[in-house]
Amino acid sequence: MMDEVESLRMDAARLGYSLEGIGLLERAVRITDEAEDLDRGFEMRLDLMDHANFAGFPEKMVVAILWCIAQYEKNPSRFRSHNYELCWRMKWVLRSFSNFPNISLSKFHEIYLRFVDFWERIGYDMFPLAGIYRLFASDCGKEELAREYHEIYTSGERATLSDCAACVIDNDVTYLIDRQRFEEAIEMAAPVINRNLSCHEVPHRTFGTLLMPLIKTGRTEEAEKLHRTGSRLLRKENPLFQHVGYHLVYASRDQANFRRGLRLIEVHLPGVIDSQAHSEVFFFSLGAKKLFEACSNARKKTISLKLPLSHPNYKNDGKYEVDSLIDYFSGRVDHLAKLFDARNGNDHYSRVLIEASDY
Repeated sequence: MMDEVESLRMDAARLGYSLEGIGLLERAVRITDEAEDLDRGFEMRLDLMDHANFAGFPEKMVVAILWCIAQYEKNPSRFRSHNYELCWRMKWVLRSFSNFPNISLSKFHEIYLRFVDFWERIGYDMFPLAGIYRLFASDCGKEELAREYHEIYTSGERATLSDCAACVIDNDVTYLIDRQRFEEAIEMAAPVINRNLSCHEVPHRTFGTLLMPLIKTGRTEEAEKLHRTGSRLLRKENPLFQHVGYHLVYASRDQANFRRGLRLIEVHLPGVIDSQAHSEVFFFSLGAKKLFEACSNARKKTISLKLPLSHPNYKNDGKYEVDSLIDYFSGRVDHLAKLFDARNGNDHYSRVLIEASDY
């Protein structure tokens, strides 16, 4: 039985971060549960969360993290060797909640407090969690709450569970951009732009995030450079659909970039269709909508595109009416905006749609 679990684990590693790899690890988890092997079940769930996070399926982390916390609290000494790994994955889970319109602010706060209590009992500083709270509040359009937790976050020093230096800058840049502090954000991002700092997801995220601020501040040549470089970094095995969406919005500004934008859609749309990361899907769909609207404005009535078989508009000949693609992505964007605005109790996502039309 354990040989089968290890075989599934190795096969998942060979597949890389993917839905197929997640499926193998979910099977491994079921086997350990049937055998009542808590230790291996704990380890398999840590691996599962790793794959779910980087493959773009955050919803698959939630049940796994809650199971691990429950087992840990029953027998802390048994799982103490996993302290760091478990707490790091709590960060992933907390950050992923921006993607789910069914996670209310009150529910987020409840889970945040539970995680803070867990960290403090183990002996870790909670400041990295406060940094995630400010980003969630910002994603919800809750300005005062975001500012409150930004102050808590910046009152602490770098801690054991702080993000890497590249991610810290990327998150701070995002916070500044959300406040329209574009010049400060661009200056802060310099070490990432110059490639002095990088990691698994940076500068991939940062280059997309900076496109609009660079345009707004008149740095069009630098924006074009980051678009060309950044779009090549966004590969299907590292799904960052929100940031793909930023590149699609940028590509919609100039016919010279249409083909690059369409290629991004072809590469990432299969993952978007499968994804339950609804905020990421919103921004991708907004970018696709903008690009197809630009194609229509350029008098393109039909377009050649490689859509996945699972797409409702799929055609064997790969020829699509641009208006039908606009309708499809407009429907997704409008639906998701309503869901998130209902969760947030404001019109934050609806305003994102308006702002995108002025970009």
